Amino acid sequence: METPHYSHLTSKDYAYVYEPSEDTFLLIDALENELPFLNSRKPLVTAEIGPGSGIVISALAKYLDYQNHGFFAVDINRYACEATKRTAFVNNVNVEVSEMDLLTAFKPNSIDLLIFNPPYVPTLSEEQTVQMLEQRKLYDKEAAENFYEKSEEEKCLIKSWAGGAKGCEILNRVLERINDILAENGIFYLLLIKDNEPEKIKNKLNRMDFQVEQIMDRKIRGEHLLVFKIFKNKQ
Repeated sequence: METPHYSHLTSKDYAYVYEPSEDTFLLIDALENELPFLNSRKPLVTAEIGPGSGIVISALAKYLDYQNHGFFAVDINRYACEATKRTAFVNNVNVEVSEMDLLTAFKPNSIDLLIFNPPYVPTLSEEQTVQMLEQRKLYDKEAAENFYEKSEEEKCLIKSWAGGAKGCEILNRVLERINDILAENGIFYLLLIKDNEPEKIKNKLNRMDFQVEQIMDRKIRGEHLLVFKIFKNKQ
């Protein structure tokens, strides 16, 4: 599965949109290995949360080669939505892109194939950040105010990788609703790093009656990336 073209994206785009990196390419490699399985299952609705540049969903739209398949990408970052639309266009694939928070506008149990490379870097939680900045005002008011003065556009790139406590704050919101998101035979491919405590995530999903398989991993520059394949035990 060739990586879709994305040379149309520039440094100006990457000021607001996560640039394709090792985690992106690992996810594409993992999905490439899954193509025979996915083409045999023929999922009708595929959705990617947080597509960023759009190359993962565009790759799937290009290589899942049967008819009557809808591809969707949702991102809270409007710049990422625009980048994904452009990536789909230059790769001649049809991807419906919507600016929304996770999958809030989708019907329950409508997603046959879900892809998520979440903001996974452990950072301070939003509450901890506010507390830290309030404390900082006591001795460095200018530094604290500079953070608050950042535009929403400037914060977009930070939100694409900053995952809060254990790097799981956004992911946990998805996991809490995963039974309502996936269709009856839905499949979920999730990228994590070791710092996210993947065994705890796996155990949590097992308790929710999901089976979890680690299908690929890769060590890069101080990070250990891995990809989970998640589906209901009855399959």
